[in-house]
Amino acid sequence: MEWESNATARYQACWDDIERACQRIGSSREEALTRYEAAVQGELARRAEPVVTVFVLDQILQDIGAPEAMAGVAPVGAASGPPPLPTPPPLPSASIVAPSLAAHATRRRNAALPKEEGKSPYLLGCSILAVSMVLFIIATTFGMPYLVKMEWEADRSQCAANIAEIGQLVSLHRDPQTGYFPPLAVGQEPFLFGGEAFDQLEVSLLRCPSAWYEEEDEEEILSDADYIYLGYAVRNQSEMDSYIKNYVSKGGVIEEFMAQDRIHHGPTGLLERLRPDLPDAAAIPVLVEWNVYHFPDGGHVYYLDGHVEYLAMEEAFPMTEDFFSSIYDGMAAENLGKCEDNLHGIWETLVAQAEANEQVYPPLSTELDSFIFGGEALSAVDAALLRCPSSGYEEVAGSIYGSDYYYLGYAIDDQEAMDDFVTVYRESGGTNGNLPQGDGLQGLHRQIPRLRMDLPDADTIPILVESEGNHADQGAHVVYLDGHIDFIPYGDKFPVTSEFYEGLNEALDFRHRAQCYENLVALGQLLKAEGEKNEGNYPQIDPDGEPFLFDGELRETMDIKLLRCPAMAYEGESDEDIIYDADYIYLGFAIQNHAELDTYMSIYGNEEFGVDGLNQSDVLSGTAGDIPKLRQDLPNPENIPVLIEWCGFHSASGGHVLYLDGHVEFVSMESKYPMTTGFFDSLYPDAEPESPWSLFWDGVRQGFLEGP
Repeated sequence: MEWESNATARYQACWDDIERACQRIGSSREEALTRYEAAVQGELARRAEPVVTVFVLDQILQDIGAPEAMAGVAPVGAASGPPPLPTPPPLPSASIVAPSLAAHATRRRNAALPKEEGKSPYLLGCSILAVSMVLFIIATTFGMPYLVKMEWEADRSQCAANIAEIGQLVSLHRDPQTGYFPPLAVGQEPFLFGGEAFDQLEVSLLRCPSAWYEEEDEEEILSDADYIYLGYAVRNQSEMDSYIKNYVSKGGVIEEFMAQDRIHHGPTGLLERLRPDLPDAAAIPVLVEWNVYHFPDGGHVYYLDGHVEYLAMEEAFPMTEDFFSSIYDGMAAENLGKCEDNLHGIWETLVAQAEANEQVYPPLSTELDSFIFGGEALSAVDAALLRCPSSGYEEVAGSIYGSDYYYLGYAIDDQEAMDDFVTVYRESGGTNGNLPQGDGLQGLHRQIPRLRMDLPDADTIPILVESEGNHADQGAHVVYLDGHIDFIPYGDKFPVTSEFYEGLNEALDFRHRAQCYENLVALGQLLKAEGEKNEGNYPQIDPDGEPFLFDGELRETMDIKLLRCPAMAYEGESDEDIIYDADYIYLGFAIQNHAELDTYMSIYGNEEFGVDGLNQSDVLSGTAGDIPKLRQDLPNPENIPVLIEWCGFHSASGGHVLYLDGHVEFVSMESKYPMTTGFFDSLYPDAEPESPWSLFWDGVRQGFLEGP
């Protein structure tokens, strides 16, 4: 076959490169061969699964000091190299590779020793090597795919046995009066059966043998079972849509959902609870495996009549993207009820504070960087209530982003009022404490009162609005002044609209920009003071830590949090975290255009000079002219950037720049240097292309997955 001959040529090329590499080593040949053998044997010993020898050759070549041997190897698919593998060969097994490599290394070592009269260990080694290579290629080409296929088939057989055993368990533990299969489990992850069947379950059966998880306890398996149970007779995607819609309407509350004997489907259709006497039992799924554990993609399905079938993805319902997408929607909806409980608890706290403050609700917080109530109400509320269970975050208290629920403190009941609020907020400098705290704020369109318990039309005035994206993009909760809570689909009505959230983000970003501006002003003053202590010279670049950050005594004494833009800060961040990933770029030289930046980066990226070379230079010379180090006495300081904010932190595309004269400017992206794509691309150019060995490894691995 054509791909077999290609594989033979490619493997031979690998060994030829090893030969050339060892020849270039010279006097250290014996030591290199010893390390080569140890490295390969160690790699094989660490891996339980099959290994391709060429996967470690590149590392070995670099380790023994001969990376130049790679120069003659063309990338996979290059015109000058061997032809690409239409179907690359599979991985060899450790049992096949280890003896041949060990023998090969031994022969190579013997060849370097003084020869005895009349004997040629080198020729003998070459002969054994040739035979070993032929056996190696034959074994890997013809044998390994079948071994892998056998292992896959064994896992699939065990998986089918698992799902069949679980299916028999739920079939045996039916309700004695109605004959219904077990209900969904309460207090467990969604779409897992409960009742006596759950109590009798061997939890390990819920994990597919092909899953890549390490050792897990029962709680971990139950939190992420590999088989889905619906509890109702769902035969197609249309019925699945009705099932999930009903599930979501119950807020994922299992008791309410399973209390129904039937679910309405369309004008006249009904979805019935699972029971053994339903018609078309061979077409009704009881258990469905997640679609990620087998090759090709697909999974097992246990049907009501007791048979198990393996379906490839998109072959038939329920092994379809639409089915699994519906499951994800249902999993997100499970937390709707918990989220509503959280909001009710927050509302009770706010009402208590209003009753203690002449019916006036709390003002916005002046401490936390978000739209959240402040004062005694924030101290009194249970911080855990501020996080929607679907958001995925556990820590809340003190978070820079505060809460999953927005609180504005004013009676904003339509988009016109929201636009007025955003305008006044911007005019106040993006600071909660600067907002009017009397009867309300005066907008362009009308007066907007503070939230009070005695306002009219309380059932239309939002108090709390849930943030976006917590429930699979289905919608968000809103708490109204009269205490009732609605779940509103996105775009259905105010305030769950794109215009409302865009207004909030604009206002919050304006606050972040104001604080970011203040950070850079403070940093500019610190750098100027540091320069005054050092004869006008600004600090050098840090040679050991994060690239493009100043070094010296200033770093030891300053507030490191000044290096973090407020829009990017997160709770629990250490000073080391911030230094490792600072949000402002410091180059240490008076670089005013892209040509000067190219000169700077050519030295910065030079292994011989690098950062140390920059720190030891007072002036950089290049085609763009001389570039001096940052000093206080440089001409035109208003045009010389000192600190540049990384782009992308603010809703308005661009970032802040601190100039040598101390002023800070927000520069829109691509409007002028340094806020350009070319500037940021120069700092971190694209990574080098993958080596020929890694490309070859990718091809071999793909061949291993595809089999013979």
